[in-house]
Amino acid sequence: MTSARQPSAPPAANEAPDISVILACFDQTRELELTLHSFLHQDFPRDRYELIVVDDASPDHGARQVVSRARQEFPDARVHYLRQHREDSGEYFSSAAVKNLGSRLARGRYVWFNNAEIVQAGESLSYVLRQHEESAGPLCLRGRVLDLPFEALDGRTQAELDRLHEATDHGRERVATADHAGLASMRRDILLAIGGIDERFDHWGKEDLDLAARLKRVGVTYRYDDEVKSFHISHPPNHVKGPDYQRMCRLLEENNSRGVVEVHRGQLWGELRQRPAHELEGTVVVTTDGDLDDLESRLEALLYGAGADAFEVLVASLDTHRVDVEERLQDRFLAVPYIALAGEEPAADARRVRGRIRTQRAGAWPEHGPDPRARLKPLATLDAELVDWIEHLTRTPEPAGPLL
Repeated sequence: MTSARQPSAPPAANEAPDISVILACFDQTRELELTLHSFLHQDFPRDRYELIVVDDASPDHGARQVVSRARQEFPDARVHYLRQHREDSGEYFSSAAVKNLGSRLARGRYVWFNNAEIVQAGESLSYVLRQHEESAGPLCLRGRVLDLPFEALDGRTQAELDRLHEATDHGRERVATADHAGLASMRRDILLAIGGIDERFDHWGKEDLDLAARLKRVGVTYRYDDEVKSFHISHPPNHVKGPDYQRMCRLLEENNSRGVVEVHRGQLWGELRQRPAHELEGTVVVTTDGDLDDLESRLEALLYGAGADAFEVLVASLDTHRVDVEERLQDRFLAVPYIALAGEEPAADARRVRGRIRTQRAGAWPEHGPDPRARLKPLATLDAELVDWIEHLTRTPEPAGPLL
């Protein structure tokens, strides 16, 4: 595809987008790239939406590289990658948990649920936003999804996809038997108020019907709109309608019979489950004196470069830089742990940093210093180096040299 416009400067931090698109992904690297491009090539300001790819422990680790390429090609876009760890290594596609994770981290006024294999046709972003803003009341908005193979969609512009959608036999539509919100947009504040998607739906199916039903119970109007045009990229069935599926059906019936509105009351939901510490090579403590562009460059290498899955990352700075650092992280690097330090008692601050490190080996990466991943040290030796770094920050604004 050819971009409709040239990339501009990165969006200004702290400008919340209008729409957050949550892309649930499981082992669909090729499809994900096509879907991301169908959003990124629309004639819609890229500072007004964000794309959050949530990988449900795919055996194929290529999704992160797909997002990395998109971030490089479209530096003015907000494109994020998160990987959810699962003990079963992603045997089942747990759509409820991964979409909740994206919803909790999203900043848009509207959340639009999609999957990695749902390619948009035409100018869907501007149309969806307009329908929500012009509606007399809150909507749950779903469009027409037609099924076509990857080869029929690859390489087409948004206008070509729009024309193809109009020309395709509507007998290829993936029609649901009832209202469902699995590929729909809605107000984020209402979604959060009802507890997101019920995470007891831990297998394929029925969580989308349940969400639509609970939204309608709080006054949201479900609307099917055939002007919201998309394609489902054909693939073999990835689910088995066995005992687990029947369990999902019973859970839907139970929620409907009870008239459930809010789920997860008093419980943590939308949680990012991290990879176990013993599977990681170590932790990199990215320290900053406040040079946000330099911080972003190092984080880009750590989170989207080679070997990103093998390390954990923690960002630390003095409290004087907290607001700026938090805004940059929120805008460009979702869910990266951050700790602000007072700087008055370096030893105490070092212990706070040390307490956030889960692995047995670690290294610090100060501004203008070398990447420490090739020379991580045992955690027990880290304290003195961290104290030196914090004392350095309190003494001088000059860039810190490598400490580990």
